[in-house]
Amino acid sequence: MALAALAIAGAIVAIIAGGGSEESPVTVITQGPGPALSPPPIRGLSVVEAKETSAPGGYRYRLVLSAVKPPRGATAATPVSYYFTLSTRRGNQPFVTVHRQKLPYAFTATSVIADFSLDPNPDGTSGVDLSWYV
Repeated sequence: MALAALAIAGAIVAIIAGGGSEESPVTVITQGPGPALSPPPIRGLSVVEAKETSAPGGYRYRLVLSAVKPPRGATAATPVSYYFTLSTRRGNQPFVTVHRQKLPYAFTATSVIADFSLDPNPDGTSGVDLSWYV
């Protein structure tokens, strides 16, 4: 198996409650009384692993790595879609899904996650490391 590595460094938790720009790839939510919008469900999506971290202002973030279950009879080379789903909460409020992103990398029915870590920074952002065997 070849080891594929990915170092995603970025401001996955740089979400400003109630603000943002149209150019941002992250869906911004408000803490208002309105219902939260969630991405549509994906058939066969199952959680591979989840990580949580806290940030200034009483926020807590959860990043979930999930994969679509391969179809019955899939071969080792069958492509499988993986996703990151970012959720947040403030204080004791329930988590709200903020954004789901399909990962643009090569995963197959036999891919194995070697490492998935969420490394918080003092400014409230966080880095993500993901490596896997194809």
